[in-house]
Amino acid sequence: MSVEALRMTVQDALDSELRPLVQFHGGDVRVADVTPGGLVRLEYSGACRGCNLQVVTHFVTVRQRLLKIEGVTDVKAEGVEISDSARQRIERTLAGSHPAINLAQVP
Repeated sequence: MSVEALRMTVQDALDSELRPLVQFHGGDVRVADVTPGGLVRLEYSGACRGCNLQVVTHFVTVRQRLLKIEGVTDVKAEGVEISDSARQRIERTLAGSHPAINLAQVP
C-alpha cells in the first residue's frame, strides 16, 4: 500500500470512528504524518491538549484501533508517552491476556 493510500485509510478510520469520540469531549485529533515505514504521527488539539486522560485515549483507544490497519506499524503523538512496560500491559490487557482483567469476558 502506498503512503498516500495508507494515510487515506488512517484518515477514514479517524473520521468515522475516533474523531467523533474525541470531539464529543471538546478535543480533536488529526494525522500529522505517515511514513513509508508505516509510522503514523498524530496531533491532538482542543481539550485533548493537557488533558490527564490523553494518554489513555491515545494508547487504549486511538492507537489500538489504528494498529489494526494493514501497513500501520506504530502510532505516536507528540507529548503522549508512557513507558514500554505500561504500553505492554495495555496491549496484554486489550488482548485478553492480563490475569486480573480479561476484556474479552466483559459483557
